[in-house]
Amino acid sequence: MGTLPGMTTLFAARSPNRLLVTCLVTTVAACGSVTDNPASPDAGSQVPPDGAVSVPPDGAPPIARCRPAEPFGTPTPVAGVNTDDDEIGFALTRDELTGFVTRVVQDTPPSAILLAAKRTALADPFGTPTQDATSSLNAVDGDELFPFPSNDALTLYFSRTISSGDPRLLTAARASVGAAFRSEAPVQLDGSPLVGRSALPSADGETLYWVDTSSTLHSASRGSAPGEFITQRDLSQDEVASPVLSTDELTVYYANSGVAGILVATRASRSDEFGAATVLAGLDSIAGDAPVFLTSDGCVLYLKSNRPGGRGGDDLWQAQRPR
Repeated sequence: MGTLPGMTTLFAARSPNRLLVTCLVTTVAACGSVTDNPASPDAGSQVPPDGAVSVPPDGAPPIARCRPAEPFGTPTPVAGVNTDDDEIGFALTRDELTGFVTRVVQDTPPSAILLAAKRTALADPFGTPTQDATSSLNAVDGDELFPFPSNDALTLYFSRTISSGDPRLLTAARASVGAAFRSEAPVQLDGSPLVGRSALPSADGETLYWVDTSSTLHSASRGSAPGEFITQRDLSQDEVASPVLSTDELTVYYANSGVAGILVATRASRSDEFGAATVLAGLDSIAGDAPVFLTSDGCVLYLKSNRPGGRGGDDLWQAQRPR
């Protein structure tokens, strides 16, 4: 568990005795995507793990839970996870039933830790986030930030900042879903520990995306072993913070310190850089918004925001495209 020394770009004064995370729109990029628990046709029904459709029990045609071309609706707080502390990172397992949270605990000095929250159905609120799966990661000196699970939920990517040093990307492994993460190891790029934030593994695990300390978005291909990557590629000329990617890796949502609201940019293929960004319609605000997670079907975007209506400071919100 860390104490955030040297992370003045991540925090600004909330009051004389509390801190507010302004983070992701300055120099820090959060790992995340955005997922919601949109109600399916039946209140207890589940959206399939890989996304876009649900199959009615009577054999009727599959029902998509959103219209992908429509803009996201008005954000609402993510039920069950927000507190008077700052929640600034969030990512879901593929079935969307477990969410990994970054919380900045307002001790003196404050510290960033990782937690996990579970729910039994997509229409349910999350239970209280705990350190049951992440306590060994939080016990190491430093601030743990922006978790993102692999597709099989057995590996957790995250970043850690120690003192005034550069952030490092790490992985932690577990033997089975539901077990605690252990076996921590640095992510390697061409044989050296990778400096950066917001690790985003592709769905097939063959590509890793991240943001470096100059807020440039990069990717690299998997090497000979998990956690080892080679051949860095630059993907943005714009300042990128808190990026999240669509499943096909052709659309990126992110924050930028010079722009109010969430930006979106696209590319024609995975070998291209992302093009010029535009402000995401319907979510533009001056509330310190930054995306943190996108569901695999693109229907729900999760974001951190200090907009009115939350618990105070930065909270986690969700915005869903209409059905």
